[in-house]
Amino acid sequence: MISITTLSDFLKTYEPRKITGRRFFIRSSVAIVLAGNHFVDKISMLMIRRATRKGDPWSGDMGFPGGRFSTKKDENIYETAIRELYEETGVEIKDGLENIGRLSELLTKAHERMAPMVITPFVFKINKTPDLKKSNEVEELIWIPLSYFFNQQNRVTMEVRKVKFKWSFPCYIYNKKCIWGLSLNYANGIYASKDSHK
Repeated sequence: MISITTLSDFLKTYEPRKITGRRFFIRSSVAIVLAGNHFVDKISMLMIRRATRKGDPWSGDMGFPGGRFSTKKDENIYETAIRELYEETGVEIKDGLENIGRLSELLTKAHERMAPMVITPFVFKINKTPDLKKSNEVEELIWIPLSYFFNQQNRVTMEVRKVKFKWSFPCYIYNKKCIWGLSLNYANGIYASKDSHK
């Protein structure tokens, strides 16, 4: 059965895909925080529901704490993940946060324009759930059982309509909250590691 130790061991040897030429793109990172020190049915993953804000295409969406690299605040993209995690959730290194690896980078676009943006996901573990403090950019902070994503029966399809067009996307619905897009890809990255020890 998968455990935090299994995930940590997998990520130590995993070689994440890195986007070629990423230093020339807009950079962002996210923090995937896993709480618990036992098997999968006792591990939770921290997600946020973004605040509803006019002009934000991800307004109200579920996601992971994260944001854009700042040349004034960050020396590297890892520091971006740590900073954004603290700013959005109140979780910081002194809470016992431990970096156990990273997943493959994904290429998307910056929300305010069509410029490409590279997102680097870092995975952390923490032994117990810390006190959380959301920022004004966050509507809700939610710990979701990791086992929920490991049950593929929980994966469904959502429809997005725009004018005369309709698209279907895979998603998870947890307590009426839809997890899709890039966040679903990150959750699947954790899911894929469950068979790494076989």
